[in-house]
Amino acid sequence: MVNYDKLDRLPLEKIRVTIAPVVLEQEKTSKLPEGSQETFAKFGALPGIDESGQFLRMVESQDTESQTKQPDAFTRQEAFETSLPVKPVFTLKEDDLIGEARRLFQETGWMLIPILTAEGKYSGACASRQELLGLIELGIPPRIGGMATPLGVYMTSGIHTSGSGVPGLVTTGMGFAGLVWLLEALYVVAYSWAAAYFPQLGVLQGEAEVMIHLGFVLSAILLGMRLTPMSGLHAAEHMTINALEEGLDIREETVRNQPREHKRCGTNLMVLLMGVQVSWLSWQTMQGYVSAWGGFFYLFAWVWIISVCWRPVGLWIQNTLTTKDPSDWELASGMHAGQELMDKYRQEPHEEANIFQRIWASGLIHILLSFLATHTLIGWGVDALLQ
Repeated sequence: MVNYDKLDRLPLEKIRVTIAPVVLEQEKTSKLPEGSQETFAKFGALPGIDESGQFLRMVESQDTESQTKQPDAFTRQEAFETSLPVKPVFTLKEDDLIGEARRLFQETGWMLIPILTAEGKYSGACASRQELLGLIELGIPPRIGGMATPLGVYMTSGIHTSGSGVPGLVTTGMGFAGLVWLLEALYVVAYSWAAAYFPQLGVLQGEAEVMIHLGFVLSAILLGMRLTPMSGLHAAEHMTINALEEGLDIREETVRNQPREHKRCGTNLMVLLMGVQVSWLSWQTMQGYVSAWGGFFYLFAWVWIISVCWRPVGLWIQNTLTTKDPSDWELASGMHAGQELMDKYRQEPHEEANIFQRIWASGLIHILLSFLATHTLIGWGVDALLQ
Protein backbone atom coordinates (compact mmCIF):
# COMPACT_ATOMS: atom_id res chain seq x y z
CA MET A 1 0.00 0.00 0.00
CA VAL A 2 1.08 3.60 -0.57
CA ASN A 3 2.43 5.17 2.58
CA TYR A 4 0.34 8.35 2.21
CA ASP A 5 0.41 9.08 5.94
CA LYS A 6 4.14 9.76 5.83
CA LEU A 7 4.15 11.09 2.27
CA ASP A 8 1.60 13.79 3.04
CA ARG A 9 3.81 15.22 5.79
CA LEU A 10 6.74 15.90 3.46
CA PRO A 11 7.40 19.50 2.30
CA LEU A 12 6.51 20.62 -1.22
CA GLU A 13 10.18 21.27 -1.93
CA LYS A 14 10.62 17.55 -2.53
CA ILE A 15 8.23 17.58 -5.51
CA ARG A 16 8.72 21.11 -6.88
CA VAL A 17 9.23 21.24 -10.65
CA THR A 18 10.55 24.12 -12.74
CA ILE A 19 7.91 25.35 -15.21
CA ALA A 20 8.69 28.53 -17.14
CA PRO A 21 5.73 30.95 -16.71
CA VAL A 22 3.96 33.16 -19.23
CA VAL A 23 4.91 36.82 -18.76
CA LEU A 24 1.88 39.10 -19.16
CA GLU A 25 3.28 42.41 -20.38
CA GLN A 26 1.51 45.77 -20.33
CA GLU A 27 0.13 46.82 -23.73
CA LYS A 28 1.32 43.51 -25.24
CA THR A 29 -0.31 40.16 -25.72
CA SER A 30 2.13 38.05 -23.73
CA LYS A 31 5.68 36.79 -23.69
CA LEU A 32 5.56 33.02 -24.10
CA PRO A 33 8.45 30.91 -22.77
CA GLU A 34 10.42 28.72 -25.14
CA GLY A 35 8.78 25.33 -25.63
CA SER A 36 5.45 26.62 -24.30
CA GLN A 37 3.37 24.71 -26.84
CA GLU A 38 4.71 21.39 -25.59
CA THR A 39 4.09 22.44 -21.98
CA PHE A 40 0.58 23.64 -22.83
CA ALA A 41 -0.10 20.25 -24.43
CA LYS A 42 1.10 18.44 -21.32
CA PHE A 43 -0.57 20.53 -18.59
CA GLY A 44 -3.28 22.52 -20.39
CA ALA A 45 -2.26 25.78 -18.71
CA LEU A 46 0.77 27.77 -17.55
CA PRO A 47 1.24 30.23 -14.66
CA GLY A 48 0.89 33.84 -15.73
CA ILE A 49 3.04 36.47 -14.01
CA ASP A 50 3.77 40.16 -14.45
CA GLU A 51 7.20 41.55 -15.19
CA SER A 52 8.08 41.66 -11.48
CA GLY A 53 7.33 37.95 -11.02
CA GLN A 54 3.98 38.48 -9.26
CA PHE A 55 1.53 35.69 -10.01
CA LEU A 56 -1.61 36.88 -11.82
CA ARG A 57 -3.57 33.95 -13.23
CA MET A 58 -3.37 30.62 -15.00
CA VAL A 59 -3.11 31.03 -18.78
CA GLU A 60 -4.56 28.37 -21.08
CA SER A 61 -3.39 27.71 -24.62
CA GLN A 62 -6.65 28.98 -26.17
CA ASP A 63 -6.20 32.25 -24.27
CA THR A 64 -2.99 33.05 -26.14
CA GLU A 65 -4.42 31.88 -29.48
CA SER A 66 -7.56 34.02 -29.16
CA GLN A 67 -5.55 37.22 -28.80
CA THR A 68 -4.64 37.23 -32.50
CA LYS A 69 -8.30 36.91 -33.54
CA GLN A 70 -9.73 40.08 -31.86
CA PRO A 71 -11.20 43.05 -33.81
CA ASP A 72 -8.86 45.95 -34.57
CA ALA A 73 -10.94 48.27 -32.34
CA PHE A 74 -9.49 46.59 -29.28
CA THR A 75 -6.04 47.22 -28.01
CA ARG A 76 -3.87 44.15 -27.68
CA GLN A 77 -4.07 44.21 -23.88
CA GLU A 78 -7.86 44.63 -23.93
CA ALA A 79 -8.18 41.74 -26.34
CA PHE A 80 -6.06 39.58 -24.10
CA GLU A 81 -8.04 40.41 -20.99
CA THR A 82 -11.42 39.84 -22.61
CA SER A 83 -10.30 36.43 -23.84
CA LEU A 84 -9.53 35.16 -20.36
CA PRO A 85 -12.37 33.25 -18.70
CA VAL A 86 -13.07 33.93 -15.05
CA LYS A 87 -11.99 30.84 -13.12
CA PRO A 88 -11.12 30.20 -9.48
CA VAL A 89 -7.37 30.15 -8.99
CA PHE A 90 -5.82 27.51 -6.74
CA THR A 91 -2.28 28.01 -5.51
CA LEU A 92 0.10 26.51 -2.98
CA LYS A 93 2.41 28.24 -0.51
CA GLU A 94 6.06 27.33 -0.24
CA ASP A 95 5.61 26.02 3.29
CA ASP A 96 2.65 23.77 2.39
CA LEU A 97 2.97 20.00 2.62
CA ILE A 98 2.46 17.36 -0.06
CA GLY A 99 -0.86 16.42 1.52
CA GLU A 100 -2.29 19.85 0.61
CA ALA A 101 -1.09 19.46 -2.99
CA ARG A 102 -2.63 16.00 -3.23
CA ARG A 103 -5.95 17.36 -1.89
CA LEU A 104 -6.03 20.16 -4.47
CA PHE A 105 -5.24 17.77 -7.32
CA GLN A 106 -8.11 15.52 -6.26
CA GLU A 107 -10.62 18.39 -5.82
CA THR A 108 -9.77 20.45 -8.90
CA GLY A 109 -8.59 17.90 -11.45
CA TRP A 110 -5.82 20.32 -12.42
CA MET A 111 -2.52 19.00 -13.68
CA LEU A 112 -0.41 21.96 -12.61
CA ILE A 113 -0.67 24.13 -9.49
CA PRO A 114 1.64 27.15 -9.00
CA ILE A 115 3.68 27.56 -5.81
CA LEU A 116 3.92 31.12 -4.48
CA THR A 117 6.18 32.87 -2.01
CA ALA A 118 4.79 34.75 0.98
CA GLU A 119 4.82 37.90 -1.20
CA GLY A 120 2.72 36.22 -3.88
CA LYS A 121 5.52 35.75 -6.39
CA TYR A 122 5.72 32.63 -8.52
CA SER A 123 8.52 30.28 -7.40
CA GLY A 124 7.74 26.99 -9.14
CA ALA A 125 4.95 24.52 -9.61
CA CYS A 126 3.61 21.24 -8.36
CA ALA A 127 2.77 18.84 -11.20
CA SER A 128 0.73 15.67 -10.97
CA ARG A 129 0.53 12.59 -13.16
CA GLN A 130 3.80 11.50 -14.72
CA GLU A 131 5.90 14.26 -13.14
CA LEU A 132 5.10 12.85 -9.69
CA LEU A 133 4.65 9.23 -10.72
CA GLY A 134 7.23 8.02 -8.27
CA LEU A 135 5.99 10.07 -5.33
CA ILE A 136 2.41 11.34 -5.24
CA GLU A 137 0.89 8.64 -7.48
CA LEU A 138 2.82 5.69 -6.05
CA GLY A 139 4.59 6.76 -2.89
CA ILE A 140 7.26 4.52 -1.39
CA PRO A 141 7.07 0.93 -0.11
CA PRO A 142 5.53 0.75 3.38
CA ARG A 143 8.69 -0.94 4.67
CA ILE A 144 12.12 -1.47 3.15
CA GLY A 145 14.62 -4.02 4.42
CA GLY A 146 18.09 -5.00 3.38
CA MET A 147 21.48 -6.33 4.31
CA ALA A 148 25.13 -6.20 3.34
CA THR A 149 26.41 -9.26 1.48
CA PRO A 150 29.88 -10.13 0.14
CA LEU A 151 28.57 -9.28 -3.35
CA GLY A 152 27.04 -5.92 -2.44
CA VAL A 153 23.88 -4.48 -0.90
CA TYR A 154 20.64 -6.49 -0.97
CA MET A 155 17.23 -4.79 -0.54
CA THR A 156 13.60 -5.85 -0.46
CA SER A 157 10.14 -4.32 -0.12
CA GLY A 158 8.61 -7.63 0.94
CA ILE A 159 7.74 -8.55 -2.64
CA HIS A 160 10.40 -7.00 -4.83
CA THR A 161 14.13 -7.58 -4.33
CA SER A 162 17.15 -5.77 -5.70
CA GLY A 163 20.91 -5.53 -5.49
CA SER A 164 23.08 -8.59 -4.97
CA GLY A 165 20.08 -10.94 -5.16
CA VAL A 166 20.15 -14.67 -4.44
CA PRO A 167 23.90 -15.02 -5.17
CA GLY A 168 24.62 -12.43 -2.47
CA LEU A 169 22.40 -14.21 0.04
CA VAL A 170 23.94 -17.63 -0.68
CA THR A 171 27.50 -16.33 -0.37
CA THR A 172 26.52 -14.70 2.94
CA GLY A 173 25.40 -18.05 4.35
CA MET A 174 28.50 -19.81 3.01
CA GLY A 175 30.81 -17.14 4.39
CA PHE A 176 29.14 -17.23 7.80
CA ALA A 177 29.52 -21.03 7.95
CA GLY A 178 33.22 -20.77 7.18
CA LEU A 179 33.58 -18.00 9.76
CA VAL A 180 31.93 -20.12 12.47
CA TRP A 181 34.34 -22.99 11.86
CA LEU A 182 37.30 -20.62 11.90
CA LEU A 183 36.19 -18.95 15.13
CA GLU A 184 35.61 -22.32 16.80
CA ALA A 185 39.17 -23.33 15.97
CA LEU A 186 40.54 -19.99 17.17
CA TYR A 187 38.53 -20.24 20.37
CA VAL A 188 39.94 -23.67 21.20
CA VAL A 189 43.50 -22.42 20.64
CA ALA A 190 42.95 -19.15 22.53
CA TYR A 191 41.17 -20.81 25.46
CA SER A 192 43.87 -23.48 25.78
CA TRP A 193 46.60 -20.84 25.70
CA ALA A 194 44.78 -18.68 28.28
CA ALA A 195 44.12 -21.67 30.57
CA ALA A 196 47.85 -22.46 30.55
CA TYR A 197 48.61 -19.03 32.01
CA PHE A 198 45.44 -18.71 34.10
CA PRO A 199 44.62 -22.15 35.59
CA GLN A 200 41.36 -20.81 37.00
CA LEU A 201 39.92 -20.79 33.46
CA GLY A 202 40.47 -24.53 33.18
CA VAL A 203 37.92 -25.29 35.87
CA LEU A 204 35.19 -23.06 34.44
CA GLN A 205 32.16 -24.89 33.13
CA GLY A 206 28.44 -24.49 32.55
CA GLU A 207 27.05 -20.96 32.22
CA ALA A 208 30.38 -19.22 32.86
CA GLU A 209 32.10 -21.04 30.01
CA VAL A 210 29.15 -20.38 27.70
CA MET A 211 29.36 -16.64 28.43
CA ILE A 212 33.09 -16.57 27.69
CA HIS A 213 32.56 -18.52 24.48
CA LEU A 214 29.71 -16.25 23.42
CA GLY A 215 31.70 -13.11 24.19
CA PHE A 216 34.71 -14.33 22.18
CA VAL A 217 32.65 -15.24 19.10
CA LEU A 218 30.61 -12.02 19.16
CA SER A 219 33.69 -9.81 19.63
CA ALA A 220 35.49 -11.56 16.79
CA ILE A 221 32.52 -11.13 14.43
CA LEU A 222 32.12 -7.42 15.23
CA LEU A 223 35.85 -6.76 14.87
CA GLY A 224 36.01 -8.73 11.63
CA MET A 225 33.05 -6.80 10.21
CA ARG A 226 34.66 -3.49 11.13
CA LEU A 227 37.91 -4.38 9.34
CA THR A 228 36.25 -5.58 6.10
CA PRO A 229 34.20 -3.86 3.37
CA MET A 230 31.06 -5.35 4.94
CA SER A 231 30.82 -2.42 7.36
CA GLY A 232 30.95 0.07 4.48
CA LEU A 233 28.28 -1.85 2.57
CA HIS A 234 26.22 -2.05 5.76
CA ALA A 235 26.40 1.73 6.09
CA ALA A 236 25.52 2.24 2.41
CA GLU A 237 22.44 0.06 2.87
CA HIS A 238 21.28 2.10 5.88
CA MET A 239 21.99 5.46 4.24
CA THR A 240 20.08 4.54 1.08
CA ILE A 241 17.07 3.21 3.01
CA ASN A 242 17.05 6.32 5.21
CA ALA A 243 16.99 8.49 2.07
CA LEU A 244 14.15 6.46 0.54
CA GLU A 245 12.09 6.59 3.72
CA GLU A 246 12.52 10.38 3.86
CA GLY A 247 11.26 10.68 0.28
CA LEU A 248 14.59 11.95 -1.04
CA ASP A 249 16.09 11.38 -4.48
CA ILE A 250 18.75 8.69 -4.79
CA ARG A 251 21.68 10.97 -5.55
CA GLU A 252 25.18 10.70 -4.11
CA GLU A 253 25.09 14.14 -2.45
CA THR A 254 21.74 13.28 -0.84
CA VAL A 255 22.47 9.72 0.29
CA ARG A 256 25.92 10.53 1.67
CA ASN A 257 24.36 13.00 4.11
CA GLN A 258 22.09 10.36 5.65
CA PRO A 259 22.93 8.71 9.02
CA ARG A 260 24.73 5.36 9.02
CA GLU A 261 22.44 3.94 11.72
CA HIS A 262 18.94 2.59 11.23
CA LYS A 263 16.37 1.86 13.92
CA ARG A 264 15.32 -1.49 12.39
CA CYS A 265 18.85 -2.81 11.93
CA GLY A 266 19.49 -6.41 12.97
CA THR A 267 22.27 -5.11 15.24
CA ASN A 268 19.61 -3.76 17.58
CA LEU A 269 17.89 -7.15 17.68
CA MET A 270 21.25 -8.81 18.35
CA VAL A 271 21.81 -6.52 21.35
CA LEU A 272 18.34 -7.34 22.67
CA LEU A 273 18.88 -11.10 22.34
CA MET A 274 22.36 -10.87 23.86
CA GLY A 275 20.96 -8.93 26.80
CA VAL A 276 18.33 -11.60 27.40
CA GLN A 277 20.95 -14.37 27.07
CA VAL A 278 23.43 -12.74 29.45
CA SER A 279 20.75 -11.95 32.03
CA TRP A 280 19.47 -15.53 31.96
CA LEU A 281 22.93 -17.11 32.19
CA SER A 282 24.01 -14.78 34.99
CA TRP A 283 20.79 -15.52 36.87
CA GLN A 284 21.44 -19.25 36.51
CA THR A 285 24.97 -18.74 37.86
CA MET A 286 23.70 -16.79 40.90
CA GLN A 287 21.19 -19.45 41.95
CA GLY A 288 22.22 -20.92 45.27
CA TYR A 289 23.90 -17.67 46.31
CA VAL A 290 20.81 -15.47 46.68
CA SER A 291 17.28 -15.97 48.00
CA ALA A 292 14.25 -16.42 45.78
CA TRP A 293 13.30 -12.77 46.29
CA GLY A 294 16.85 -11.72 45.52
CA GLY A 295 16.73 -13.66 42.25
CA PHE A 296 13.39 -12.07 41.39
CA PHE A 297 14.68 -8.52 41.93
CA TYR A 298 17.86 -9.39 40.02
CA LEU A 299 15.84 -10.48 36.96
CA PHE A 300 13.57 -7.43 37.29
CA ALA A 301 16.64 -5.17 37.26
CA TRP A 302 17.89 -6.87 34.10
CA VAL A 303 14.50 -6.50 32.39
CA TRP A 304 14.50 -2.76 33.19
CA ILE A 305 18.09 -2.28 31.97
CA ILE A 306 17.45 -4.17 28.72
CA SER A 307 14.18 -2.35 27.97
CA VAL A 308 15.85 1.04 28.42
CA CYS A 309 19.26 0.39 26.89
CA TRP A 310 18.94 -2.13 24.07
CA ARG A 311 18.08 0.33 21.31
CA PRO A 312 20.59 3.09 22.28
CA VAL A 313 23.32 0.46 22.70
CA GLY A 314 22.37 -1.04 19.34
CA LEU A 315 22.64 2.35 17.62
CA TRP A 316 26.00 2.94 19.31
CA ILE A 317 27.34 -0.43 18.12
CA GLN A 318 26.10 0.34 14.61
CA ASN A 319 27.93 3.65 14.61
CA THR A 320 31.11 2.31 16.23
CA LEU A 321 31.55 -1.22 14.94
CA THR A 322 29.14 -2.52 12.31
CA THR A 323 29.19 0.51 9.97
CA LYS A 324 31.78 2.96 8.72
CA ASP A 325 31.79 5.72 6.10
CA PRO A 326 31.30 3.90 2.78
CA SER A 327 33.70 4.21 -0.10
CA ASP A 328 32.43 5.38 -3.47
CA TRP A 329 31.80 1.88 -4.80
CA GLU A 330 30.15 0.76 -1.55
CA LEU A 331 27.80 3.75 -1.64
CA ALA A 332 27.15 3.10 -5.34
CA SER A 333 26.13 -0.47 -4.48
CA GLY A 334 23.56 0.80 -1.98
CA MET A 335 22.23 3.45 -4.37
CA HIS A 336 21.96 0.94 -7.21
CA ALA A 337 19.99 -1.46 -5.00
CA GLY A 338 17.70 1.36 -3.83
CA GLN A 339 17.01 2.67 -7.34
CA GLU A 340 16.41 -0.83 -8.70
CA LEU A 341 13.96 -1.53 -5.87
CA MET A 342 12.01 1.68 -6.54
CA ASP A 343 11.88 0.95 -10.28
CA LYS A 344 10.37 -2.48 -9.59
CA TYR A 345 7.97 -1.08 -6.99
CA ARG A 346 6.71 1.61 -9.39
CA GLN A 347 5.73 -1.06 -11.89
CA GLU A 348 3.62 -2.92 -9.27
CA PRO A 349 2.99 -0.39 -6.49
CA HIS A 350 -0.20 -1.75 -4.98
CA GLU A 351 0.75 -5.39 -4.46
CA GLU A 352 0.82 -6.41 -0.81
CA ALA A 353 3.09 -9.13 0.54
CA ASN A 354 1.79 -11.87 2.80
CA ILE A 355 3.86 -13.21 5.67
CA PHE A 356 5.34 -16.04 3.59
CA GLN A 357 6.42 -13.70 0.81
CA ARG A 358 8.04 -11.38 3.35
CA ILE A 359 9.99 -14.22 4.97
CA TRP A 360 11.18 -15.46 1.59
CA ALA A 361 12.08 -11.98 0.33
CA SER A 362 13.98 -11.22 3.55
CA GLY A 363 16.65 -13.69 2.42
CA LEU A 364 16.86 -15.46 5.78
CA ILE A 365 15.83 -18.83 4.31
CA HIS A 366 18.49 -18.56 1.59
CA ILE A 367 21.16 -17.71 4.17
CA LEU A 368 20.08 -20.45 6.58
CA LEU A 369 20.02 -23.20 3.93
CA SER A 370 23.37 -22.21 2.44
CA PHE A 371 24.84 -21.94 5.96
CA LEU A 372 23.65 -25.42 6.95
CA ALA A 373 24.86 -26.98 3.70
CA THR A 374 28.28 -25.34 3.89
CA HIS A 375 28.68 -26.03 7.62
CA THR A 376 27.88 -29.71 7.03
CA LEU A 377 30.31 -30.01 4.12
CA ILE A 378 33.11 -28.38 6.11
CA GLY A 379 32.37 -30.74 9.01
CA TRP A 380 32.67 -33.75 6.74
CA GLY A 381 35.95 -32.42 5.40
CA VAL A 382 37.37 -31.82 8.88
CA ASP A 383 36.35 -35.32 9.99
CA ALA A 384 38.01 -36.83 6.93
CA LEU A 385 41.24 -34.97 7.63
CA LEU A 386 41.32 -36.00 11.27
CA GLN A 387 40.74 -39.68 10.57
